[in-house]
Amino acid sequence: MVSSRKRITLKLNRAVQHLDALREEIRQLVEGKDCRVIQDIDSDLGHLVVKARMLRAPSPLCSIYIGEALYQFRSALDHLICCLTEENGEVVHNKREFPIFDNRDKFRDPVSGDLMPGIKLRIDGLKTKHRALVEGEQPFQRKYGTAHDDPLWLLYCL
Repeated sequence: MVSSRKRITLKLNRAVQHLDALREEIRQLVEGKDCRVIQDIDSDLGHLVVKARMLRAPSPLCSIYIGEALYQFRSALDHLICCLTEENGEVVHNKREFPIFDNRDKFRDPVSGDLMPGIKLRIDGLKTKHRALVEGEQPFQRKYGTAHDDPLWLLYCL
């Protein structure tokens, strides 16, 4: 049987394999004869703008690789919650997952400061220090500027 930690590693490795395959598909498309790249040096903003014009659509494999990579990244986060729950001797049920929120008031009750019931259901099997780590990584913490610029929020949206 594969350990929980090993499953997380396998999922992350698989996501990276999908991204590598996507990079290769894009490289072939951009370097092929069906791609035109134009540099706009006279841009209004004073920046170099590079425009690409594709004479054919990307391979359908690109969509598959993107979808599979996103799925594996998201799944690895959920497996992390399950792994930490198991290590804490708690029951893993189908509501366990890594929560991703852009608004603190949806994560914690603004009056009492308690975890919202839905959040508690997702992570109540974790030790207090692990709950704090999960909360510390939330998009509403604004580590990347706005909550909507956070990679976790983008993963959630996609």
